[in-house]
Amino acid sequence: MEKRIELITKAIEEKNGKNIIVIKLNTENRVFDFVVLATGSSNRNIQAITDEIVQQLKESNVFKFSGEGYQEANWVLLDFSDIVVHIFDKETREYYDLENLFDGNEIIYEK
Repeated sequence: MEKRIELITKAIEEKNGKNIIVIKLNTENRVFDFVVLATGSSNRNIQAITDEIVQQLKESNVFKFSGEGYQEANWVLLDFSDIVVHIFDKETREYYDLENLFDGNEIIYEK
């Protein structure tokens, strides 16, 4: 698995994120290569997961391209150009069901 993906999943696990899924997109006309989905237990936990991901990647000289949703923290999106990370609360993740959107692509990590 790619080093940045390992850093992201490690950061999520260190902050007790759950239901982690990493999907490798297999379409040729994609905007990004990987999608990471995870669930936090509360808004504070989602912010802590987000902070840990950004810190882990920053220490490896990978800087966040953009991000959204940190203040509300029911769905945080981090865009690292070819990797897009979604950290949800349980209800928001179930409602939007992004796993279904990416169905048919390769799951390369699940915990």
